[in-house]
Amino acid sequence: MAQTSIHFQAVKGGSEEHNKRTKKLDYVHHERSSMNEYWESDTQEARLAFVTQNAKAKTGRKMQAKATPIREAVVVIEDTTTMDDLKKLAKRFNDRFGIDVFQIAIHKDEGYRKGKDGLKLNLHAHLVADWTDHQSGKSLKLNRNDMSEMQTICAEVLGMERGKSSEKQHLSAIQFKIAAEEQRAEAQTKAIALQSVLGGLMLHAVTREVQLHEGKLKYAKEQTVQEHKIMAHYRDLRIKVSKEREEISQETKEMRSQMQFCKGVVDSKIKRIEALRSEISGLSEQKNEVLELIGQKEQLKKDVLSLECSQQETQMELDVLNGEVFMKEKSRDILQGEVQELTQERDKAKQETAAARASLLELTRNKENVKTWKCAYQELLHIIQPVLDAITRLAHYNGRGGMFTAFETFQINFALGKDDKREERAARYTRWAKEDEEKPQLYGDYRYRCAEEEMQKIAKNPTAYLNSIKEGQSRGMRY
Repeated sequence: MAQTSIHFQAVKGGSEEHNKRTKKLDYVHHERSSMNEYWESDTQEARLAFVTQNAKAKTGRKMQAKATPIREAVVVIEDTTTMDDLKKLAKRFNDRFGIDVFQIAIHKDEGYRKGKDGLKLNLHAHLVADWTDHQSGKSLKLNRNDMSEMQTICAEVLGMERGKSSEKQHLSAIQFKIAAEEQRAEAQTKAIALQSVLGGLMLHAVTREVQLHEGKLKYAKEQTVQEHKIMAHYRDLRIKVSKEREEISQETKEMRSQMQFCKGVVDSKIKRIEALRSEISGLSEQKNEVLELIGQKEQLKKDVLSLECSQQETQMELDVLNGEVFMKEKSRDILQGEVQELTQERDKAKQETAAARASLLELTRNKENVKTWKCAYQELLHIIQPVLDAITRLAHYNGRGGMFTAFETFQINFALGKDDKREERAARYTRWAKEDEEKPQLYGDYRYRCAEEEMQKIAKNPTAYLNSIKEGQSRGMRY
């Protein structure tokens, strides 16, 4: 498993051009540049401006010139490392240390030739981070233990082996190339020494090649020196720009103070103008009120004249109305006499109506009584029949020698209107008489008891008996 490590240092000028590959570099293998990846959420210039402004707002003073609020780290990666892996690493740094990574670049096109066909790649990624606390506006303070923990987190997230600590200086891209070229020159020197042992035929060619490599090394060193000069010039320019910014800031403050003074003068003038406008408005309102009063005075004069004319017309109308009132009072007296007569006739009609209603109620009650007595009569007919039968049997039972004969019973039924079946009843009574003579105890006792119970009910409470008949009639019973 490959080892990984990470090291943060102050960001250098031209970092974005290097990471985005907008600047042409001679130590890059351009055929592999398409494999590079780049992501950013902010530019270095915009983030530096924000950090500077935030530090002044939070602390009340400008950031120190030697401060390094933007820092860049180089992370050793594998060929399978993705941008998502590095974003996860950036999130872990933010959660643990408060470091805000806003630019990530994956470089897979750097390295040096190893032999004729071999290529030693320098696979790495650049993390550009905001090294300040936005709440306090101050730079983050991380100790040696934090840096060691950062190495462990890097290995865990990228799935690589943690690198061992060393006192070696971390190399930049150019320094890495110079070191590689020196190693290559050293290897070639050893090869030349071996070849000189074998023979001196190729000494001139080897010497020439060594000179060429030494020239390349010299050129690389000169390029490094030139870049250092450029960086120094860039730092001088930054200092100069910083001073100019301070001067501009001072001039801006003076202009703002002058603007505040002018603004105060303008505000006082505006207030005076507003006061004058309010006074003019008050005078205009008073003028309108005076004109309105004059108009009201003229209108009142016209109203007085019209009221005088109206008073005369009203007096004439009042005289006419008085005459009409006198005539209506006479008509009222006549109508009052007629009303009294009509009232008397109405009272008489009411009395007659009340009498008619009383008669109607009496007739209604009589009608209901007739219905009730009719029902009672029919019920009595039902009751009398078994009584007569019982009396007949009782006469035979007591041995009175035919107190009521069958013929006499027939005559009683005939008198009660039961003559529609008299022949049938005569035959039945004759049969009963015969049966009573033969077995008086068997047939006469039961009929006698039934008749006696009905007669006791009627004798005990005739009113209740009639009421039960009425109640049965109201329920729909037929007698």
